[in-house]
Amino acid sequence: MEKYNGKYRIKSARCPVWDYCSCGAYFITICTKNRIQFFGDISNHKMILSAAGEIVQKNWKSILNHFPYVGLDAFVVMPNHFHGIIIIKQKPSKTFEPNDTKRPEGLDADPVEEIFKRENDFFSKISPNEGSISTIIRSFKSSCTREINLKIPELHFAWQSRFYDIIIRDPKSHERIRQYIHNNPLNWKEDMFNKEPI
Repeated sequence: MEKYNGKYRIKSARCPVWDYCSCGAYFITICTKNRIQFFGDISNHKMILSAAGEIVQKNWKSILNHFPYVGLDAFVVMPNHFHGIIIIKQKPSKTFEPNDTKRPEGLDADPVEEIFKRENDFFSKISPNEGSISTIIRSFKSSCTREINLKIPELHFAWQSRFYDIIIRDPKSHERIRQYIHNNPLNWKEDMFNKEPI
């Protein structure tokens, strides 16, 4: 394990020979810290979202408003993790600005939207790969964390520090992963993440 500033660095989970700004489909999995079930419960093989789970679902859909070169495919919010397919449709050649979300004069801005915009501006300045999957997921995770802790502070919500990805390389794999996501609530009893919190 390498050291940086005298501390050991955790090796990246990303494929070292792949450009994560490349056009293509990516299967993303993000877990909550210590596998705590913040996002709701499975009842009769269906996911019943909590308030925090609804925020995660809303913020995933809003990726399209902030990253116009991205498409979204199947996704599911589970009690303690999230699965989704994200598609980079166009390799960005410049910094993309969030879509215009100006409000009519006289209306106050939503503080959560303002936080999201400030974070996007900040991350766009420090990120070495502005259009990469890592940048998109970091922005998504950060917006969820800020909004959940602003609206439901008693949860002390946090994500696991990393996320997992699979580069989807062919239509057969794409369809298989779609079905896995769709069936995730049905298979919760056998799910590898359905364990006692760490």
